[in-house]
Amino acid sequence: MGKDEIIDYIQKTFSEYPDYLKNGVVDEDNIAYCHDAINLFSGKSWIELIASDLYHSEEAVMCLTKPAFSYYIAAYLKLFIESYYEADALVDTILNMLTPPVRNGIPSTTWIVKNLDCFSCNKKAAISFTLQYLCNKYNDQNTEKALNIYWGQYLNESLLIKNVRNSKNKCKSQ
Repeated sequence: MGKDEIIDYIQKTFSEYPDYLKNGVVDEDNIAYCHDAINLFSGKSWIELIASDLYHSEEAVMCLTKPAFSYYIAAYLKLFIESYYEADALVDTILNMLTPPVRNGIPSTTWIVKNLDCFSCNKKAAISFTLQYLCNKYNDQNTEKALNIYWGQYLNESLLIKNVRNSKNKCKSQ
């Protein structure tokens, strides 16, 4: 799947601003130290977020509730596709937030339920396509790891991409 196709898929998948975000983007317990997240995200759709505001938003994104993160991840996916090098350490921060810990070669199902259940199958596919793109385009080893541990299984979930079914999770040389 190419860059433009993935961005289009992200835009379609995350097109609606969820009603549940009207209740806030951070937990009430975290309001005191999450002002950056509130200022950056509150009342905005992900498409309204400005790339330059996202570049150094590691702390802000970690303050988001799981449902808010499952919506605003779209802005980060698009940012990584369009400005991978400028996003720098933010890519690793988001990957850490998306990749379950592994024990004895098995991803933690408890962690997955707690942290990734807010993502619909279509959102998981959008994340997977983005990770595969980053892995292939930039030979990013952390995206390869995320695909191997958890996200690669969602590459086969979508009927949109017929040639993805035969692809491996490993980065392909270009």
